[in-house]
Amino acid sequence: MRANMRAIVLALAAVAVLSVLMQVVVGERVGLAAATQVRRLLGEGRYQQLATELQLQEGATTAKWQEFSRRVGDEVQRQFTALSRAERQEFLLTALRQSLGELLPILLVFGPLFLLLLSWSRAFFLHLAISPAPFPTAIGRATQSFLPLTLVYLGMLVAGLAWLPVLCFLLIQYSPYAAFLFFLSFLAPVILLPRFALAPAYYMREGGILKSLENSFQRTKGVWWKVVGNLFTALLLSILVLWFALTVIDIAAAVLAAAGVLLVLYWLRQVFSFAASGYRCIFLMRLAEAVHKVPRKK
Repeated sequence: MRANMRAIVLALAAVAVLSVLMQVVVGERVGLAAATQVRRLLGEGRYQQLATELQLQEGATTAKWQEFSRRVGDEVQRQFTALSRAERQEFLLTALRQSLGELLPILLVFGPLFLLLLSWSRAFFLHLAISPAPFPTAIGRATQSFLPLTLVYLGMLVAGLAWLPVLCFLLIQYSPYAAFLFFLSFLAPVILLPRFALAPAYYMREGGILKSLENSFQRTKGVWWKVVGNLFTALLLSILVLWFALTVIDIAAAVLAAAGVLLVLYWLRQVFSFAASGYRCIFLMRLAEAVHKVPRKK
């Protein structure tokens, strides 16, 4: 049990660090892209004037940066409101094109990396739910199985028709019935996704990507309401605990505004977020074991 807890703590710390690093890199590029559009709207002269008025320079206090952000935000709102409707549309379209050109390459790199990190963390917790192991062993098992597990999750989305609402939404402008079909399209995923929800747990125990999807669909027959109720309860509980933890961290961040402290607190946010995901993975494994023991009608 002690080795299991040590592995969980070390994994949460490491995964949270990687998540923070990726989000800091992406956040910096997003900030630069936003600053470019702000300068384009205000003009470089006015932007620098605001910075000079607040004596903003390298090493400025957090309070000065916050005041600068507030002043710039007010100025942007004032300038944007003064534009005509055609000028607003032109500005927004240009800003969208330029921002996508700047952000798309980094999003295409770090987006899949973050999803793979999330999949790896789920594989880690699912393995620990089956059998405790020291941290190095748990890392090896998760590393061997997280790519196939990613395919299991993709299979769940495809087989559960999770893509159907997106397709209907894209077709709204082409069909007079698409809006009605868009609302109906949510029924299929609501019914089917719980039937495939246990596939990750069955994959970890029995292997086989397609086999795990088939096993989940067959073994949840007749217990759909129990599966939905248990998954909803676990999700709600994890969200409430996570919300409370993140609220406490946000309050601490507002009181302790030093840059180093903020970075640690942001890391703690990631730790709690991945811990909530880990709890749901362990719960999923226990639910799959319980469903597997339910007697089947012959």
